[in-house]
Amino acid sequence: MKLISLLFFLILGSLACTQNAPADSGATKKQQSAQQSSTYQPNSARGLITHWKNHYADQSIRAFTFEQETIRFKDGQATDTALWYEAVQYPDQFRIDFGNGSEGNINLWRKDSVYVLREGEWKHRGPKVQESLILKGALYQLPVDTTLAKLTAVGIDTAIFRKAMLNERPMYVIGASTGDDTSPQMWVDAERRNVVTRISKLTNGKTLTVVYDDFVQVDGYWVESWVEFLLDGTLIQTERYKNIQIRGELPQEIFDPNLFSNHFWY
Repeated sequence: MKLISLLFFLILGSLACTQNAPADSGATKKQQSAQQSSTYQPNSARGLITHWKNHYADQSIRAFTFEQETIRFKDGQATDTALWYEAVQYPDQFRIDFGNGSEGNINLWRKDSVYVLREGEWKHRGPKVQESLILKGALYQLPVDTTLAKLTAVGIDTAIFRKAMLNERPMYVIGASTGDDTSPQMWVDAERRNVVTRISKLTNGKTLTVVYDDFVQVDGYWVESWVEFLLDGTLIQTERYKNIQIRGELPQEIFDPNLFSNHFWY
């Protein structure tokens, strides 16, 4: 397998899922919650996160796995295609195996730290908030203040909050005013509660935009199946999710830095 630069993977770790659970027609409590939610109009990031956590925590995805066809681009041309295997256990565990994990090429994010293994040898270990998890399943399991702190840690100004429309769907935007498409920010679907766009400012000053699309229902949950990465507006990577499986709990060995190189879920 052709190895890709360490910095690239530290920047682009991504994943995703949403939290719409199947309707339970016999659950009066859920029906009441849905009615209350349909009339609730948040006016702050704290209000939105608090409301979603209070009303949808028992309907959120706890874990899922998928295979990912990854294509990288340079100057508009595809340069590399690879198959990755990915696993997520909310609130803060995310693993990417670049090809078969037995080859020892793995990135692991766990409890705001990242562990990078290449050809079976450690290349990097250190603090790293995996921002792709924050407003997905993580927010339903973490205290509201912790979620807000994580957003702040990745550069998002949580005091900026607004409503918007994108692709004819209602959105909430955290971190950027109207017309600002470069500040760190996240766009979430107001009805499906999934992240559709996130924008990050990299240490080199460039702007990384991640777009989630082609949402499909898996066991009643909305999950994106297509992701695009753009650096200063130029496409650098696409991802197509396949074999998406919703899980309850995943074996903790696959997320243990001392064990994970010998444990797999596929």
